[in-house]
Amino acid sequence: MVTRLVIVAVVALSCLCAQPSQACSCRREGKQDLATELREARKSASHIYFARVQSTDGRSFGGTATVQVLESFKGALALGTRLELPSGGGGDGTIGFEPGESYLVYAYGTPAWARRRPRPPRR
Repeated sequence: MVTRLVIVAVVALSCLCAQPSQACSCRREGKQDLATELREARKSASHIYFARVQSTDGRSFGGTATVQVLESFKGALALGTRLELPSGGGGDGTIGFEPGESYLVYAYGTPAWARRRPRPPRR
């Protein structure tokens, strides 16, 4: 009987001490066929380029990857340009880039599609 009370108390305390968590979803409502999706992505992207990953910092959240542009299809990017991209793939909405692999990147706003981070409060 005492063992059951201890188990109930431990479960109750763990529920009270649970840490909040966050999640995101990459799923979009109203998906279209692939050809239409690609056409719309090409139209709205500011830069489209093929790049090889030179290095990553290995972090799952808030990491970075350095890539070198191999070919530019849209936007002004010189061959060989090195860019620092957000990386991770641990559920933070970034891609888990692998060193040595090549990727076709559709970027929006800047070539590095820099995610906007909250600004510190003004004093």
